[in-house]
Amino acid sequence: MLIKLCVLLVLGVLAVGGAFAQLFDGSDWWRDRDAVRERVWEAREQARKFREQARERIQEARERARDQREDAAERRSFLREQARERREQLREMQRELRHNWDRVF
Repeated sequence: MLIKLCVLLVLGVLAVGGAFAQLFDGSDWWRDRDAVRERVWEAREQARKFREQARERIQEARERARDQREDAAERRSFLREQARERREQLREMQRELRHNWDRVF
């Protein structure tokens, strides 16, 4: 019972002290609140700028990746075409050799 009474007394003293602090330092509280609001607004603006910059960097990275994929596709297409031409040349040479050897034998 004594502990409960002490706890209630401490809480009462804290509540009364908080009430007096609000009465006597109320103007400072409003001024501090406005300063905090200003800092929060500035932080939001800064965060918005960071997000926009991040979006731009992401978009640029996506464009670079798309360009790289397109370049790689073009290279693969070019190499496939070269390989196809080499195969055709090889087949043509083999046909000519078979035709020439057929005449010999």
